[in-house]
Order: sequence, then C-alpha cells, then structure tokens
Amino acid sequence: MKWIYSTKIHLILFCLAITSGTGMAASTWSANQNGNILEIAYGSGTNFNQYATLHLDSSYFRMNWAPDSGCGTAVILSPSFWTSDGYKQGAGISYNQIQDGEDLLIHFEGENYGLGFEGTVRIHPPTRDQIIADVNVSTSGDVANLVHREGETFKPMMLASMHISENGWDDQRAYAGSKSFSIPRNGWINDSPIQASSFGLLRGSSAWKANASTVDIILKGPMKIAGWNELDQNPNNDTIGFWAASDTVMSSWSYTIVSRLHGCYTGAYLGCGSEDSSCQSMESFNLATGKDHAMFLKYVDIADSRNTGIWDWAQDVKANGAIPVFMYDPYGGLGSIDTAKMEYFATKCKELDTEVFIIFGHEMNGNWYAWGQKPAEYIAKFKTVAEIFHRIAPRAEMCWIPNQNWGYPWGGTDHGDGYTEYYPSGSGTYGEYVDWVGLVFYDKDYDETGHVSPGFFLSNIRNGQDGVDFYQAFSIGKNKPMLIGETGAFDPNMDPTAPGARDALSDAEQDSYKNEWISYVYDAAELEAELPRLKGIMYFNVLKTEPKVETQIHQGGSAFLNVLADYRIPDDPNVYRQKISDPYFLSTSPVLYYPDFTDTTRSDSWRSFLVLQNPSGSDAKVHLEIRSRGGTILYSGKQTIPPSGSIAISPRNLVGADCSGSVRAASDQLIQGTCQINRNNNEMSMEYNALDSGATTLYYPDFTDTTNAEGWRSWLVVQNPTSLAANMQLEIRSREGSVLFSGSQAIPAHGVAAIRPRNIVGSDCAGSATITSDQPIAGTCQITRNSNKMCMSYTASDRGSNELYYPDFTDTANPSSWRSWLVIQNPSASPANLNLEIWSREGNLLYSGNQIIPAHGVGAIRPRSVTGADCAGSVVVTSDQPIIGTCQITRNSNEMCMSYNAMDQVSTTLSYPDFTDTANPDGWRSWLVLQNPTAADANIELEIRSREGDLLYRGDQIIPAHGVNAIRPRGLVGSDCSGSVTITSDQPIVGTCQITRNNNLMCMSYTAASLA
Repeated sequence: MKWIYSTKIHLILFCLAITSGTGMAASTWSANQNGNILEIAYGSGTNFNQYATLHLDSSYFRMNWAPDSGCGTAVILSPSFWTSDGYKQGAGISYNQIQDGEDLLIHFEGENYGLGFEGTVRIHPPTRDQIIADVNVSTSGDVANLVHREGETFKPMMLASMHISENGWDDQRAYAGSKSFSIPRNGWINDSPIQASSFGLLRGSSAWKANASTVDIILKGPMKIAGWNELDQNPNNDTIGFWAASDTVMSSWSYTIVSRLHGCYTGAYLGCGSEDSSCQSMESFNLATGKDHAMFLKYVDIADSRNTGIWDWAQDVKANGAIPVFMYDPYGGLGSIDTAKMEYFATKCKELDTEVFIIFGHEMNGNWYAWGQKPAEYIAKFKTVAEIFHRIAPRAEMCWIPNQNWGYPWGGTDHGDGYTEYYPSGSGTYGEYVDWVGLVFYDKDYDETGHVSPGFFLSNIRNGQDGVDFYQAFSIGKNKPMLIGETGAFDPNMDPTAPGARDALSDAEQDSYKNEWISYVYDAAELEAELPRLKGIMYFNVLKTEPKVETQIHQGGSAFLNVLADYRIPDDPNVYRQKISDPYFLSTSPVLYYPDFTDTTRSDSWRSFLVLQNPSGSDAKVHLEIRSRGGTILYSGKQTIPPSGSIAISPRNLVGADCSGSVRAASDQLIQGTCQINRNNNEMSMEYNALDSGATTLYYPDFTDTTNAEGWRSWLVVQNPTSLAANMQLEIRSREGSVLFSGSQAIPAHGVAAIRPRNIVGSDCAGSATITSDQPIAGTCQITRNSNKMCMSYTASDRGSNELYYPDFTDTANPSSWRSWLVIQNPSASPANLNLEIWSREGNLLYSGNQIIPAHGVGAIRPRSVTGADCAGSVVVTSDQPIIGTCQITRNSNEMCMSYNAMDQVSTTLSYPDFTDTANPDGWRSWLVLQNPTAADANIELEIRSREGDLLYRGDQIIPAHGVNAIRPRGLVGSDCSGSVTITSDQPIVGTCQITRNNNLMCMSYTAASLA
C-alpha cells in the first residue's frame, strides 16, 4: 500500500531560516509569496525570522519552532481519501491573510476530486521553544465513489515526513496518545488504528538533519490514528504518512498544530578558569562522551568584559557548532556594574552572529555572592541588563537561573520562597526581560547507604521547599523553556560522622555516587514525561577547590572548607556517555575538518578549493574558520549553500592573501566536503575527504619518503582543532613492522604540523605511522614525486576494521597505463590473516585467497600479481585483526598518481560533493565508481545537481551482484557539467570519484560519503 498519490514527492522546499535576532518589541507578521510557496516570518524592523511555509500547490504547511531549527515535517491541510479511481492526496489552494491581534490568520480554500474545502490557520506568536497554530476546516459537496479502508478512508489531516534508516531521518518515532512507535523501514507504523486525541512525529538530531522540530496534532476528540512508511532511500523524499481518519467524509473539523523542540540540549562547563585545577578541550570532551555537545559555559566577571580571551573561547565554541553560554556576573556587587562594559560585551555577542545565552547573576537567591539575596536591586539590574542585550544583540537569550531552593535562605535573609521574590517579571522596550528560566542543581550529600536520595532531582523541581513547583510556576506558568545551568555531584566524606573523624570516600565510591546522580538527572524517559520544556542541561565537569562544601543539607547541613572537589564525569563506567547516547539528548551542528591546504595566486604553486555539498532541501548556513599552521585565525565568517547545492571556496579569496593551514566548517545542516589541491597550472592535483571528527589515535597506512626530489616524498599533516596544545606520540614502522622511530611532538592550539618521516627517522624509509594524542586530532598524508610534478593524498584513519572495501582499481603490466596497489596496515601486535576477494566490474570472481601481514606491518598487494593477468574491478578484504587501507593508483611510468582510503562501512545513500565532467580530454573528466559488494543486484537512483542546486539528471541504474559501475556524469546529463551527486540504493554500496585532466596526465580521487 502506498499512501502518496504519486510515485514520489520531492522536498525541494526553500525552507529559509533567516538568522537575524528575535527581539520581540512591536513584533509583527510578514507573509510573502515566492512562486508557489507562502513564506511566513515574524519579527520587527529588519529582524524578521521565517517560522512557517505554506505550499499553495499542495496545501503542505510547515512550521519551525525556531529560526535555526531544521524543517521537514508537513501538515497536509487538505483532506485525503480513497476512491474507486485511486488515492487522492494534496490539493492546490488559494489564500488571503490578515493580522488579527497578535496572530496571523490565513484563510484558504480549494477542491480535491469534487470535494470543496475551506478553512483558517491561526498562527500564534512564537516562543523560544515552540510555535502553535489552530486550524479549522469545513467541506462542501461530496466524494464520489469513496472506498472504505479501515483506518484510512477519509483523512482530514496528515503529517508527511522522512525516515529512511536508523540514522537518516527527519522524524525518529511516532506517537498516538500515550503509545509510542518506532518507524519501520517499510510498512505500517502501528499494526492497527488506535483511538487517540493527539498524535505526532518526534524529532531530534540525526545524521541527516540537526535540531529538527517535533510536530504534534491535538484533536478536539479521539479519532482513528494510523501511519505508513514507504520504502525509499532518497532523503529528499517524503516517506512517512501519519494521520487521523474517519470512516465517512467529515463536514468540519478543528485541531491544533504544535511545532516544538523535542529533546534536551547537552552542555558542559570544562574548567580552565582561575579557580580550576582541570581544563579540558571541547573536542576531547565530545570524543570522551560520544556526543558533540550543543552548549559550553564560561564564567565572566562583568568588570572583565573587554578580555580578548573571552572571544577567542566564544569563537572556538562557534567553530565547534555549539552555543556559547556566559555566566555573566557582577563580582564587585550590583552597584559596580559598568554600563559601557556591558554594551561592549553585548556588541561582541552580536558580532558572533550566533545564538548566545546570558545568565546574569546566577544563584541570586544564595548568600555566597555579592549580588545574592538582594531581590529588589537584583530585579532592577536584571531588567537593565536584559534591555541592553535585547537592544544590541537580539540573538542573546536572557536566562534567569536561581539555585534550587532546598535549604533556603542558607543562613541568610529569608525574603520568601527563594524564587518568586527574585523573578524579573514584565516586558521592556524589546520584549519580556526573561527568555529562559532554570536552576543550578547539585547533589552534595553522600549518605551512609551509598546512594543519592531517590527522586531528589525531580521532586525538588516539582515540589521544592515551601511546596513550590518550579517547573509549573516558571516554565509552564511564564511560558519559558527551562535550563539546568549547572549540575553535578560531590561529597568529600561519608555522612554522618563526628567532626575530626570523617570517613573519606574512596575514588570508587565517589564514582558510584556521581554516576547515580547522572542516572537520575539524565533519565530521558522521565524528563520527556515530567519536564518536556526542560531544553538544556549543563554538566559541571571540573576539578576545583571549593571554599565551602555543604553536605547533608537535606537534614540541616554541615560544611567542609577549602576542599578539592572533583565533579568530573567518571571514566569507567561512563554512565554519562551511556545516558546521553539517547537521541532525546541533542548534539551540536555537524562540523567538518580540513587539516591541510595551501592557497596562492601563483598558478605554478599550490592552489586549494574547499568543496562543500549540502544534500538537504534547506539552505545550509556554514560557519568557516580558517587558521594558519601556527593556529592564528585568518578568517571567520559565514557562507550559505543553497538546497541540494555545493560551493567551491578558495581560502585565499576569503583571507585576502596567500595562506596555508587548516579549516573548520560548522553547519546547521548535514554537509559533506572534499579539499582539492592543484599545482603547476593544473598539471598535478590531489583531493581528500573532509573529516567529520577528530580522534586521539590516527593511522597512516602508507608513506615512502626519500631525499630524492624525483622519488617519493611524504608529509604526515596533523591538525589540532582544539584550544589546548596537543601532545603527540609518533611511532613509525617499516613495512616489515620494525620500529624506525618513536618519539614525541607537540602541536600548538588550533595549529598544524607537517611531518616528514625521513627527517625524524634519519634516512630514506617506507612503511606506516601511528600517532596518539592527548587531544583529538585529524590528519592527511600528502605524497609527491618528480619534483612536485605529481601528487596524491589520503586521510588518516581513526580506527581499524575487520573488513575493507576497495571500489576501484585497474592493474596492468604496462607502466604507461594504470597500475594499482592495495596498501594494508596491520597496527596490532599479532599477524593479520587476510582473505582477499577480487571481482571484475561485471561481478565475476577473479581471485580468492589468503595473505598474511606481520605484526605492525604493511602489505602492498598488486591485484595483477595475484590474479595473473591485467584486471580491473573491486576488492573485499576480511581480516582476523583490525586493519586500515588505501589504494594507490599510478600511470604514465609514475608521472601521475592518486590515492583513496579503503572503506570499512557500506551505505544505502552516498554523496559525491565534487565533480566536473567535460568532453574535452584536456579538461576535467569525472567517473563515479560504485561497488556493490553484495550477492544481489543493486538498484540505484542517481540525482545529479549543479552547484546552484538545480536538478540536471535523475535516473536509475543496476549494479550487478559483486559488480562495479563507472559512471560519467556528462554521459547522463548530456552536456558538460559540474556539481554534486546523491545516490540511493536498495543494497549497501561504496564508492569513489576519479577525476582526470590533461589527457590522463594528472588525476585525483576521493571516497563517496555516507548519508545514512
């Protein structure tokens, strides 16, 4: 059964998210028609942000909970139904709109198969984490030949979205009433229709899209709810239909749409302050916890607002795709605040051109800070600060974060319940003073049972001291998203014990205690059920000296002075990593790393292009940070990639001078990238894949480094993207596994090292390298020959695998033709026993046999040598030890060469960020080489697009079982072309792109990236 009325609906949506601020003073609605799309924005002055789109040709209506949220799920406003002539879904509409008070009221009408319909959509002003619309529809006429189908006869409204794989989706799950459903790859979402008054599609962040919206439908009464997911591999197609249904044509209906942030941002404080004894980089923390955190925290004294180090840190947060959060406090007291310094700080926040959280005077209800327990003075200052930030930096979110109130007033002055008397109610010139509410919440009481008090976290939020329900009173009551500004657990001793006879907790007891607290705080199911508007938690991950630690405060308390408190997340077991792996906990935007580029104006020297592909149906807003090899920022700015488009960026053009170094690219959409490097008037070139993560271990399977400029020369290029120096250990081994060098080297913060193996070994050498580091790093290997007349590159790998795929090789006895080497590194201390399967492009088995690579050794295998004849095709290698590999391909007696990484994963969706294909043999020519390693034919769909995102070709091909297709884009498009390609398949596949120029006098290659 197919729920859509045509074979496929392609979501090329123009879902623009304008990224200017959201100051809410005198805000109004703007609705502008762009072709068949009504673009709906809200704001004031020049700060309008798009929150909704209405597709006039189909009645698809989409709302985003925030300007930077990903779009995708649509509500189909026109009714859908089955007739004897088939399924009828989607209908064109006409419309008009007016502003009705604070709301935008849209009237629409249309007709579907003889059934007239008209209705209204009333969109309410957006809040910080959701937007709501009320819909009323009525019909006229009737449906001829209506066909009854249980649970889907007549659908007054339907949600349409995409879910093609476990990590490729716009929606992760579906729900109806209290029941939740996983989304199958193909088939019914729920086995039979169920009665419910609400249903929706739950979102979050997937490999395909970050920061997406959950969409809820709230009905006036129960209806039959059902849904279907269509088997499809193209992420730009709708695959999900989830609907309410009636057995007969309805004359009228009403419902409410809620588009909201579903889930909770992950955040952390990592130390590095003047009082801290620990300092961790964002990259290493993300690596250790298994998730790129969405928020990072820094403490700032308002008096220190002009400190340049603050903005270096903020730029680093932004380059990691995360949100800077400032604890912005007046350590000199509320009367010491310098307005000029605050205005400077707000101006710098505006210049960041990203969302920023400002927590002013946190824990104002405590008596331990200079601004504490002065409610009237604090409220007045909060309002002043909020007005300054809302005026100067509209993307700044003002956060009100008291300490949780158990124990209030902690020996100080009791002004009330500890919350209400400190809240800055009301609105100023630029909207409400408070944007977010929240709490600081620690547990510092280890009891004799060795457990955190059961339910302590949730119960003290929902039923705190004096019976205050903080969540109901301030998040729901004030209509604000909620943030836990700090949390952690620490207690130096077991309680109760007599003074002077404290029983210190062991490290294991401390770890157990902290992990139990983490289990309570990061319980995704409980948060979703009890605190759905809790949208961020900041973990206090630091070792620091506490001037005073209160313990056993549940019963009245005692204190320790000047204690070294370790709040850091335990390593083993890492319960925090386990808990936040739940998709409910949201990560940051995707980041790509380019470890190596050199870009000059000289055509006979190095020139580089950063190629970035946006395969999604929305604009991708990319923040680029270009740094020198020494770590200095050369450029920081924003680029926009159109939907399904790509861009090729010359670093020199952005920097304004010849430059070399590294690049980070953070985007609000999933992006893919390569770096293309040319030299000598395009007579030599190489290309490598941008990396989507750093690692503390890198493997380089292949290098040869000599002093002979006409021979092979190699550079191990290593990027340290972190804010701390990276201390590396290098181990270089011969192909036989002997240690040639073992030693240390440091890379400065944000810097790059280009290491010649020969220089540290002291003689010509060939083999492999393994690098370990205390900070996450990324790397490439650059190899040249013939006095820089030919070159090739590949990316260092962060792991070994027991299975490798080589999609492409051609190996002949003719040195002037193509020759190939499968280079395989065995980094383990035991020999690796390999099985090689070499297949022709048609899928015929040419060779199956065994090879052994010695411990720590490298094998360089000529396919021709094992098959016994010239051959071309693909290879699958399996091993009893984890291995890493590259393929090196040469031509014209080593006057041209290219290299690509062997792949350890297959995928049903691949993207090629870069190709140029012309009929001129002296120009660029490209081949998309696709390997099908399975025993069944692979049915693939190709979508070729220009760099602007225009569709150049869409069509199908078949790759035979175990076979390879080599596809010329120009042959399909019918003319010279350049751009990007997305390929979907019903079988797992892998691929490379091979690009040649100058009648095969130069070449380069890279691997296709997986999208799902």
